[in-house]
Amino acid sequence: MAESPRTISIASGIRYGLAFGTVFAAWASAAYLSGANPSWSREGISWPMVLLFYLGGGILTGAIVGALRSIAKSRAGSAFVGAVAGVPLGLAIRLAMAGVNNWRILDAAFISIFALAMGGGAGLVLHDVFSDEDETRSGARGGKDPTRR
Repeated sequence: MAESPRTISIASGIRYGLAFGTVFAAWASAAYLSGANPSWSREGISWPMVLLFYLGGGILTGAIVGALRSIAKSRAGSAFVGAVAGVPLGLAIRLAMAGVNNWRILDAAFISIFALAMGGGAGLVLHDVFSDEDETRSGARGGKDPTRR
């Protein structure tokens, strides 16, 4: 049985999300292994928990992007998908930095602003990158992509 395009998009999104989560986990690992005292360490959050937050946040974010990929055909749609995907990523960063205790209204503001600014901005940038890639493969703007059936 052939996989649906949505299933393929979600799986592809999860792979990209895992790659981004791995980069963040590597950054946290470098901080931890270098003997630095990162903010999450001062809050009593363990290194394995930080890795879980980053990898889990990356996977969830990637799945959201993959599921909403059909909306991202326009720049506005890409910004929207990026903002939606930015919510779990912002949440993972907040949890990795300060844990689950002591939630304040500023935490919700941070996650919202992060999702709109970073997620929406990343959606626009990635839309332009992948649009250029599609145009390069097709040979001309609006042409048929020879790698697709």
